[in-house]
Amino acid sequence: MWATSLLFGQLAFVSHLGLYVYAPYKSSTFYYERLGLKYHFNDVVFGAVDLKIHRGAADVIEFKLGAKL
Repeated sequence: MWATSLLFGQLAFVSHLGLYVYAPYKSSTFYYERLGLKYHFNDVVFGAVDLKIHRGAADVIEFKLGAKL
């Protein structure tokens, strides 16, 4: 998987390119893109919104809330 992020203060633009190793269902592509925004509330807590994209069409939207250990 290839990933990159651009950090603008506490806000980051995140980009991933992934490949399916196992695909039991025939998908339109063997790869996917994941684009999103990640906001760091402080040094520990962050929130994010991501889109999972196949050939320019968004399939999934994810809302994340996390903590760094």
